[in-house]
Amino acid sequence: MLRVAPFVGLLYTALVVWFLEGASQSHLATPPLRPWYKHKRGLCFADILRAAQRAMIGFNILDPSKDIKHLQILARRSARRREPEREMAA
Repeated sequence: MLRVAPFVGLLYTALVVWFLEGASQSHLATPPLRPWYKHKRGLCFADILRAAQRAMIGFNILDPSKDIKHLQILARRSARRREPEREMAA
């Protein structure tokens, strides 16, 4: 029980940094359109979680055939897809 709060803080920080480092400029960060919430201007932590869920939807880490090599290949593909977005932002 003593390790839960630091772990949650670490996960929170990791998600926010991941989001700010690149996901905030991608299609993953697009908030859903809610007709009853037109005044929303910024993003909240729930939007960061939604972006993380969208980013990880193709990963099945519990599948034994998806070893670390396969995950590294997927990470490289994901990085290549983000490169044009970074060039456009620069």
